Formats: sequence, structure tokens, C-alpha cells
Amino acid sequence: RPLPGGACASLREPNAASMPSLYIETFGCQMNEADSDYIADRATSAGYTVASAAEEANVIVLNTCTVRDNAERRAYGRMNHLKALKTYDPHVRLVVTGCLAEQDRSVMRRHAPHVDAIFGTRELRQLGDQLAAWALEDGRFATDDARDNILPFAIGGSPDAIADDFSHLRAFVTVQRGCSYYCTFCIVPQVRGRFDHRPMHQIVDEAQARISLGARELMLVGQTVNAWRDPVRNADFGDLCRTVGQLEGLERLTYISPHPKDFTEKILDDLAQITQLNPRFHLPLQSASDTVLRRMNRKYTIAEFHRVTEAIRQ
Repeated sequence: RPLPGGACASLREPNAASMPSLYIETFGCQMNEADSDYIADRATSAGYTVASAAEEANVIVLNTCTVRDNAERRAYGRMNHLKALKTYDPHVRLVVTGCLAEQDRSVMRRHAPHVDAIFGTRELRQLGDQLAAWALEDGRFATDDARDNILPFAIGGSPDAIADDFSHLRAFVTVQRGCSYYCTFCIVPQVRGRFDHRPMHQIVDEAQARISLGARELMLVGQTVNAWRDPVRNADFGDLCRTVGQLEGLERLTYISPHPKDFTEKILDDLAQITQLNPRFHLPLQSASDTVLRRMNRKYTIAEFHRVTEAIRQ
């Protein structure tokens, strides 16, 4: 992830050898990408630079996903892949966070004993505190050019969400964590908890800060984002989007992931008034069979889904 202004820093840069360096790999959804943004912000505040490769970093963070079996296998594979760096330089620290860390906390030590720390989805603040503590404990950090060829080629290609110089132009702003809908197939309530809605003023303040750091597109992120409600003012998702849309400097507003049952006529009317809104609706449909939708506990019928899509067109 680039630093504010778009520059990527690493231990390879002149005069950076005394600073700790952090590398983050993100697997899974935009919620994880938003969490990685938070981790990077905490790290840079503690004096870290953000490396563009694992070989350049003193601390490596894997932000993991557990929605699909393939994501779990890739995360464990990457943990074992990075063991080569730990073997070469025991001072390198490997941290695992995200949904897989929440789900597999009790067994991850057995599967990957070289991992230094595990933080669940509700422990990002503690992760940031630990990064700051390591920076103070370790003092000066050395650069080792010999690390360049330590990692063997990773089968399966490059990992997800490795930021580039343009990544700062789009910022993720978390509006809500967890989900209370308990769809039959979904693990989110177990690994991220029930609905926890952030107050509107916190969201707007963060959105303004992201724009000040160069963001031109904001993506509002939540597991069921259009179910958001302000816990104090009881404002709804339409009110939130209209408020964020009025921020100076914002060129595009997007959001993910909505639930079909939570698009009300009032919310759609609010969205229609936002000129910066990306003219595309993401509306998940798992099945066109009412029987299957009921077994999935999706809380809408195909007829209700069609009513929402027609209201969107109108």
C-alpha cells in the first residue's frame, strides 16, 4: 500500500535503513482491504515504511479470508512459503490476521508454528499496538540485499491486493462490521460478529481525511452495507451516502456489498440524487428459485428481487 501522495517506500531507499518496514498481503473481500488500510495507517504512524515486496520487510502481515476453501488453502500455502524468510532471518516477524485467523486461531499454531502473532478480526487495534511496540523494541533495522533470492517461486502466481503507486486514489471506508442475517452458507457472523454500525460522524471524518490524502474515489464497505443505521441519529444508508457525496474533492462514490432486501424506496431516491455515484448496482442473487433462497435463509423471494431491480431502473 502506498504512503500518502502515492509513493511506495521500502528499506531499499536511501537513509531508510534505520526504519522498520512493513509488507501487507490481502486476500478476500473489500472489507479485508479496508482493514489492511487501517493496519498500514497504524504502521506508518509508528514509524514504518511500507515495502512493495516481502523480501524487503521486517514485518509481514497476511490478511486472510475464509469464505471459500480455496482462500484458506492459499493463505496457509503463503504462510509456509514465507517460512523461507523466517529461516534465513529469524528477526523477520510474520503476522496473520483476518477471517481465517479468527476461525483457526486454535489450530493455526499447529499448522504454521513459525507465525509470530495471530490477530482476529476484532483485534486490529491490538495489532497496531503490537507493531508500535516492535518498532520501539527492535531499534535500528538493517537491510540485507541477500534476501532477494530467498523466496522460491510461488506456485499460483502473485498474491492479491499488492498496492501500486495509484492505489491511494481509491480509499476504502468501513461503515459497518459483521452481519446479523445468518445466511445458511455464510461464515461471516461467526468470524466477524453481529452488526456493528459506525456512527455517521466517524465515517464522514474518515472519508474527509482520505480525500485530503489524495483519494478521488471512496468505497463504503460493509458486509451488508445498505443495512447500515446510525446508532445515535438513526440515519439510514441513503442519508450517509448523500452526506459523503457532498464532500469537496470527491469524484466517485461506490459501495459494497448490499443486500437486496435492504434497498428501500427512500434509499434509492437518496442515491439517485448523488452525482458522484458510480452508475452501477451490485445486487447479489444466489438463486432464482424461491425454494433454494428459503433454504439459504436469504430473506427475499425472486419476485421481491425483481421489484427491487425495477425500482432501481425507475
